[in-house]
Amino acid sequence: MSSDEAARRSAARYERGSASPAAAIALVKMSSAIDTRHILPAIRVPTMIIHRAGDSAVPVEAGRYLAANIPGAKYLELPGTITPHGTNPKLWTGWLARSKNS
Repeated sequence: MSSDEAARRSAARYERGSASPAAAIALVKMSSAIDTRHILPAIRVPTMIIHRAGDSAVPVEAGRYLAANIPGAKYLELPGTITPHGTNPKLWTGWLARSKNS
């Protein structure tokens, strides 16, 4: 099983245990209605946007938009379909170390 498949199964198990189907739908609807684009230029902390190229829930254009509209933000687009949190950190830890010095 690939690390993406293992991550997908782990995330699915976590999600199933976190909320009922109705609550999950309500949370997704609520979250998708929030528009924070107007405050992005006010962010003044080091920011790194990490996005998977094949993310089916959030298009890469959204990650690119964040990086383009947060002053000084860095953007890392990784191959694959699952968000990188904890999955195959070798893909991005080197980039993170290099970006801290730039």
